[in-house]
Amino acid sequence: MLNNRSMPNDELAPMLFRKSHATFLFAVLALGTHPVAMAADAVDNNREAGAQASWHSQSLTMETVTGPNGAITTPTALSVNPRLGMTESKVAEPVAPGVYALRGWGIAHSFAIQAPNGWIIVDTGEPIQVAPMRTDTTDSVAFYFPERRLMVTNFLVIDTIYNIYTLRGGPYRDPEVLLNDARWAESKNAEILLDIHNVTLRGEAVVREALERSVDSTQLIHDQALRLVASGLGPREAAESIHMPRHLRESREGYGQVESHVRQVYNANVGWFDGDVYQINPLSLKEEAERMVQAIGGRAAVQEMAAQAATDGGFANWRWTLKLTSPLLRLDPADAVARQARATVARALGQRAWLLHHRGAGDGGPVAGAGAAADHGRTARLSRHAASRRPGGHPGRAEP
Repeated sequence: MLNNRSMPNDELAPMLFRKSHATFLFAVLALGTHPVAMAADAVDNNREAGAQASWHSQSLTMETVTGPNGAITTPTALSVNPRLGMTESKVAEPVAPGVYALRGWGIAHSFAIQAPNGWIIVDTGEPIQVAPMRTDTTDSVAFYFPERRLMVTNFLVIDTIYNIYTLRGGPYRDPEVLLNDARWAESKNAEILLDIHNVTLRGEAVVREALERSVDSTQLIHDQALRLVASGLGPREAAESIHMPRHLRESREGYGQVESHVRQVYNANVGWFDGDVYQINPLSLKEEAERMVQAIGGRAAVQEMAAQAATDGGFANWRWTLKLTSPLLRLDPADAVARQARATVARALGQRAWLLHHRGAGDGGPVAGAGAAADHGRTARLSRHAASRRPGGHPGRAEP
């Protein structure tokens, strides 16, 4: 929320996006800066930087550590579980008199609140306020106990950026719905906040700061994505051009990637067409792969280039290896050279990613049959989503 406190420009910027798109556009025009020009400047600046070094997501880092199990990872990825309050053992954490956070029983936490009529949340005999809190699922609610100044939420106030998109797929998580519901939470003066995907937050200032950071980061991603799309950028260009202040992004992509969220906002508002006329009537994937490999110099030449890039290392070379091996594996899923090079660089990138999801992402794209398990999972989720739209259907509870 905006207030009269002094704040740096990079903190103030995301707050400005809290207004409606119409108000924001009017304000920008009144200041004499058109969104198209702003987006163009972002792209130009990005290209100038790219001329000197290959662009890559800020969620990738060369700083690695070795985890307790010997796995190579990043400090951010290693710290995600404790930052979200997930423990190896089962713990009943005393939060306040008569209030306990139950941790260690799964990815989400439970809370026990002792009231005059029992250990249940609703109908406990004390005042309670309930409101929709549609975040990673459309059927969740938030609770506020005014006498205790205690709020209970689901995936609203967490130590990572809200997952607008998850790699496993699923229905669109419209940020505008979440932001609208968050206004209710912002209107309270909670002193204790229990989110089922976070550690316990204590203190009115701590709660308010965490809530503002979560809301501001989601609002900024959504509004900047729309601004960049309106300027004519495609999903990848918009993802490469978005800017977030350091305090909203650094070390906060432990669960989802900003660039992925931008592409999801693009897809939800514009659809799959990115403006490239080739995509309207493309070649079949196999013929496209055949022609690409032939244009580069044949299978042996592409294999050699992919293997060399993997050996040379670095973010740009590792990603180039993935690109080169995609057509090779499209043509021959058993290509040992391509598979080895691809596995090597995918592991290297995963070890250097802040994001848990990217470390465990299945690589079944261009390999015939390798994506069967992932496809089966997506089919199951789509079936559940379809059931939720039928009378009596229920959307179910998914991971964040």
